[in-house]
Amino acid sequence: SLDGLFDADTVRRTVADLRRVRAIGDVTARPATPKILPLTPVPLQTLVVNVTNQCNLSCTYCYEYGEDKIVDTENGAQPKFMSEETARESVEFLLKQSGPTAHMTFFGGETLMNFAVLKKTITSARARAAQVGKEIDFSLTTNATLLRPEIIEYLADERVGVTISIDGPKDVQDKFRVFKG
Repeated sequence: SLDGLFDADTVRRTVADLRRVRAIGDVTARPATPKILPLTPVPLQTLVVNVTNQCNLSCTYCYEYGEDKIVDTENGAQPKFMSEETARESVEFLLKQSGPTAHMTFFGGETLMNFAVLKKTITSARARAAQVGKEIDFSLTTNATLLRPEIIEYLADERVGVTISIDGPKDVQDKFRVFKG
């Protein structure tokens, strides 16, 4: 059916390439039986917990509030914070699915806007991990605008890893990462 549309050498090379990648083959040939390996459970190592989608900034490029926003526009102005109950269930899930060590990362919006739930979660998760004989550690991502001495001290005392998001030098940071209003 390709006769006349392409030269013979191009057709041969194309057919050879298609055979090589197994896109085409002999219809009478029996496919090799795939080797089926038993599934091995892989323990969960890190759970990222989105404690809020609210933020105190209005970055021009933000996936939450930018041009391609994912926030429900009808209810977008309402604060959306993870509840203590959901955080507790997240800890239970992580500890159940993890190996001897687990890691929870708090993420957002601006994570520190839900600092009360974050603190309670860390306290209860450490206690629960001890009950089940596991270790748990924590980290969070923040834009750093809500870091105050007492929050910094708490995070240091609790050995919470902190990732600070920045856009670059001051002029770039100030251009795109602006406070609401």
